[in-house]
Amino acid sequence: MHAGRPFGVILIVEDEWLLRDQAVASFKEAGWDVLEAGTAEGALQHLEAAGDQIHAVFTDIALSGYL
Repeated sequence: MHAGRPFGVILIVEDEWLLRDQAVASFKEAGWDVLEAGTAEGALQHLEAAGDQIHAVFTDIALSGYL
């Protein structure tokens, strides 16, 4: 477990909930504040709302549902 201040905010974008859940847990344990999205649309909403506060994006490169 990470002690002290978080590394920053990471946005995790993964449409398979089990993989997303594992990534979220891993990044939280490493000391990141985590935002998560299951779709590209959800990721874009996070980026529009808090894009200047997001330090990194961890994403699936083949998301379903966005054209």
